[in-house]
Amino acid sequence: MEDENTLTRAIDHFGRSSQEWQAVEEIGELLAALNHVHRGKDAIEHIAEEIADVEVCLDQLKIMYGIADKVKFFRDAKIARLSTRIDREVPREKR
Repeated sequence: MEDENTLTRAIDHFGRSSQEWQAVEEIGELLAALNHVHRGKDAIEHIAEEIADVEVCLDQLKIMYGIADKVKFFRDAKIARLSTRIDREVPREKR
């Protein structure tokens, strides 16, 4: 609950538009960190930090748009669909 309070305060303080653009920036930084790994660089710590930044921004977006329940619904559905797809594709001996 304290986290949500802080996130709401950040939205109020910096403004919705600023926090939306911050999310775009953080997603870009995560993409860059992942790209470093694919180029053979050790970026695990950087990836962990950028994932945390993106998660904070995503939480703010859920608050701003009042869509936390909808996000959970779609996330659960997509994970269930992924599980079904894996079950169909994985040979029986690997299950």
